[in-house]
Amino acid sequence: NPGKVILGKTIYSRAIIHGETIEAGSAVMVDEDDDDALPAIYFIEYMYETKNGAKMAHGRMMQRGSETVLGNASNEREVFLTNNCSDFQLQDVKQLVVVEIRKIPWGYNHRKDHLNAGRQDRARAEERKNKGLPLEYYCKSLYWPEKGAFFSLPSDGMGLGSGICQSCKINE
Repeated sequence: NPGKVILGKTIYSRAIIHGETIEAGSAVMVDEDDDDALPAIYFIEYMYETKNGAKMAHGRMMQRGSETVLGNASNEREVFLTNNCSDFQLQDVKQLVVVEIRKIPWGYNHRKDHLNAGRQDRARAEERKNKGLPLEYYCKSLYWPEKGAFFSLPSDGMGLGSGICQSCKINE
């Protein structure tokens, strides 16, 4: 279902790849040229078709915790949104990935709720692992190594499928 045209690109809100429906705001694993590296995970901001008919996506890279300054101290299921964005062909999408975007309320009065939710989440993840089900990720922070910090997610402008990428604006 085509949307508006921005800078000569017809913007789409969803596509079907390998029998799975992929929408703006979802996460995908993308095959890259490096065979040794884990497949990259991208958060899709929007999808489009070029003038010559190539079906493309524009996404922001999500880094696994082990790829950040946290290294081995990170949770294997946590990924971090970055401001590194790029375009890739939809045919390079390996699979859809479950990434839960979490908005975490801050403050001492939420600490007990965070602990309980964390326990339940770890138990559910362990149960999925024992059943041999695919890993489900979660993301609650923006990783910005150039500024030397982790930030709250800018969730109000993420994955809208509008043809606009907040990361591109920042990088300009």
